[in-house]
Amino acid sequence: MLSPAADRRLRQILSVLLLSGLLPVLLPAGTYTETVTATDSLGDTATTTLSITVQTVISAPAFTVGKGTLPGSFKLTFSPVTGASSYTVKVYKSNDSFASPFATISNYVSGTDIQDGDPNTCSNSSTPICYGIAVGHTFKFTITPVASAGYSSTGEGSQSSKYAMFRPFGASVTAPRSGVVGLDILDAYWNQNVGKSGVIAYIYRNTDNYASVYETASITGTSWNRVAVPAGDSYTVSLKHLGATVSDTVWFDSDESDKTSPGIFV
Repeated sequence: MLSPAADRRLRQILSVLLLSGLLPVLLPAGTYTETVTATDSLGDTATTTLSITVQTVISAPAFTVGKGTLPGSFKLTFSPVTGASSYTVKVYKSNDSFASPFATISNYVSGTDIQDGDPNTCSNSSTPICYGIAVGHTFKFTITPVASAGYSSTGEGSQSSKYAMFRPFGASVTAPRSGVVGLDILDAYWNQNVGKSGVIAYIYRNTDNYASVYETASITGTSWNRVAVPAGDSYTVSLKHLGATVSDTVWFDSDESDKTSPGIFV
């Protein structure tokens, strides 16, 4: 028989070889035992049994990035991965070249809004997603699957492409100067959100206390756009800047801006 020291050394060597993959063993997931007998130069033999657990390895799911439901929100959508008990999302942004995550969201559920404030009102870095939108930062996202028992995870997946969201900017509105019944609407911040694919005006009226959209209109250029509306009522207007792909970044639509105030009587 091998001495106790030699026996322990044999076990160590076999364990290293098996766990490092130097012994070519390809097995389905499960628990296995391996019995090995060694004979030394004197003809002494020793037998040892190793228990090996083979786990199924899971990787981060492919996902899409979209605009969420709440103001200033993104969402990730993906299909579940067999063997994942939950998912962790990390958010990176351009102010440090996407080097370190500034937000980590545990137990993330596909399609849930990722948001920390309204870009219409947030004003400081205590709400980094909202503030990042307000100052024009771009964002990247990753997903890490958390493995269930019997599975192992490859860890954090690759960073997504760059995504961003146009900031909501409002309108200037007057009654038409030529006596025509209607509104003159101007994209007051036409030089902002460079690359936007268009601007939509949402027109509200006092008849329902400005509660619902009465009419929409496409606003173009840097001049006043005339929109005909019925006389005898007051109107307010909000704008949405429409998203576009600019260079290597996908920009989502802005949220709807605040309504102009007070109402313009026509």
